Amino acid sequence: MRLTKAPNHRSTEVPNHRSTEVPNHRSTEVPNHRSTEVPNLRSSEVLIKTIDSLLREYYGVPKRSDFLQDPLDVLIGTILSQNTNDKNSWKAYRNLKDKYSSWEEVRQLERRALEEEIKVAGLGKQKSAAILEVLNDLFEKKGTLNLDHAHSMGDSEILDELTSYKGVGVKTASCVLLFSLRRNVCPVDTHVNRIVNRVGLVTSNQPEKTFKSLFGQIPEGLAHSFHSNLILLGREFCKPTNPDCSNCPLLPVCEFKEKNLSGDEKKYPHNNFLLLDNL
Repeated sequence: MRLTKAPNHRSTEVPNHRSTEVPNHRSTEVPNHRSTEVPNLRSSEVLIKTIDSLLREYYGVPKRSDFLQDPLDVLIGTILSQNTNDKNSWKAYRNLKDKYSSWEEVRQLERRALEEEIKVAGLGKQKSAAILEVLNDLFEKKGTLNLDHAHSMGDSEILDELTSYKGVGVKTASCVLLFSLRRNVCPVDTHVNRIVNRVGLVTSNQPEKTFKSLFGQIPEGLAHSFHSNLILLGREFCKPTNPDCSNCPLLPVCEFKEKNLSGDEKKYPHNNFLLLDNL
């Protein structure tokens, strides 16, 4: 999926030890992993900066890990995070890291044994199969279980390689780019996709298409805060149904035609734990 260049071991206690510093570990190669068609972007750079500013004003600047996280750790963590909350996927991830000394030990497990280890994250059968597919495919192709070489690769090149492994889609690959390699790339999950469509930044009903549209459009240095705070917004305000539009910090810029403006009290609690900054 080649895209053309866009212009312009630890305790089971949930940690909170992240740094606000955002190092610039980017490849010098300009990414070209984007679609030639950009659907309905309205002054994208200005709107993205406005959204990011409003979210930073409400949530603050998201804290990051004190160290560069291992790309394969992030890849496995992302698989575990699918269709569950971050606290359950964190428990599943720690089950693996605390019990096994390497991903090679995990690769040697029977699928049912791996499923048992990660069942707290839900979809244990599917996720155990996906993890083993990735590990086996990576070992077959590279003869080793690490992705350290990705640090010297361009964004599009990394996306192409990671999505060539069985069980790895664009969202998982883009999470590796953002959270491990510190690239200015915004992964698109259901939260992000829903919100950027509602505010009118894009028009797309598929996260992968939305990712392609945003690829290369995020102003330099904003991708982590933009992505992370959109996740928090999706949890707290911009729900799939019955969103809390009255209290949403993006209300001034939102173009969603079916806003729920009933009631003055906040409807949903705030949960700011984000798995992929804590691996």
